[in-house]
Amino acid sequence: MSAGLHRLWKERLVGKLSPFAGMKHLDVAGGTGDVAFRIFDAVNSVKRRALRKVDEASLEETQIYVCDINPNMLNVGKQRAAERGLRDNKSLVWALAEAYRVLKRGGRFLCLELSHVDIPVFKDIYDLYSFKVIPNLGELIAGDRESYQYLVESVRRFPPQNISSNLAMIKYVVEGCAKKK
Repeated sequence: MSAGLHRLWKERLVGKLSPFAGMKHLDVAGGTGDVAFRIFDAVNSVKRRALRKVDEASLEETQIYVCDINPNMLNVGKQRAAERGLRDNKSLVWALAEAYRVLKRGGRFLCLELSHVDIPVFKDIYDLYSFKVIPNLGELIAGDRESYQYLVESVRRFPPQNISSNLAMIKYVVEGCAKKK
């Protein structure tokens, strides 16, 4: 439904994470686990191991956890998988603060979440696609219009791209978002 763009976004996310053997990863709102599998593949890449001279013992120390913050996800997962995270929290600040709380010193928080489109021409096209096409594709492909309707509505309710100000307020160090004085 994203015309394959979500795969590129996930690959870029894992690239920015730059996972290495022995690292611990927590994938919250992991849905199908496809990001966790990408992390696993990156850590176990023969080419990457050769470049970093990784031994088998450090591979065994690598831990990847996938969880979902929705307590009903296990039941839902029996029927289908969904990736829902920050958009499904009543308090964005609370969710970000909880993520900060569980990070180890030096840990990194990476977020892959959909948001609004602000460019007028693209906004109109995106809105048309989101509200007219995506729910119909969800019904056609997955037999589940409601979940896909919920998806586009939750993206609409999600705050515009101002997460970095919330992160800074919680004491995260925000990379690449420094404001000039």
